[in-house]
Amino acid sequence: MNSELGVLRSQINPHFLFNVLNNIDSLIFEDREKASNAIFLLSKIMRYMLKESNEEKALLQNELDYIQNYLELGRLSFENPEFLQFEYSGDFKNKQVPPLLFIPIIENTIKHCNKQSESPGIKISFTAGDDKIELKTCNYIKRNDFKLPDAGSGNGLKNVEKRLKLLYGENYVFDINTNLDKFEVYLKIPVL
Repeated sequence: MNSELGVLRSQINPHFLFNVLNNIDSLIFEDREKASNAIFLLSKIMRYMLKESNEEKALLQNELDYIQNYLELGRLSFENPEFLQFEYSGDFKNKQVPPLLFIPIIENTIKHCNKQSESPGIKISFTAGDDKIELKTCNYIKRNDFKLPDAGSGNGLKNVEKRLKLLYGENYVFDINTNLDKFEVYLKIPVL
């Protein structure tokens, strides 16, 4: 079980890395300070991924910091910084979660959004309660695009579900809903 969890944790989508590097390349000529900050954020993200990918648990506050860094880099690919809305509430201190569990859901949201939709085109909310953690994502997709937004690699959301089953048995909620132009994910897990 530990080996399988390790493999699932390590399968992070490289699509984001390629997009960030392309965005940084463009920024080098437009705004050197912004490019430098993006490289700094990318190094923090990569350091965290390397450090936490072999651990069984991570502090929720550290995961939140990682997600915020990730989203700041993700915003580089949108003309309007308000296109991506991120909200969080609750007490994140002293709670532990499986490392890198939430990021494939968030990656999917950014990767498969319809950039032509009105702002906010992506909404992400994170709530930490006394005994549960909830993540809700909503993004607009191209109308009648019936491919599951994870279909490119086919691993992200499937890996999340496999990890959830291995870690929590049946003690979690993982709902995926899609309609003509909206893709929503809801995840609820108990606090470790």
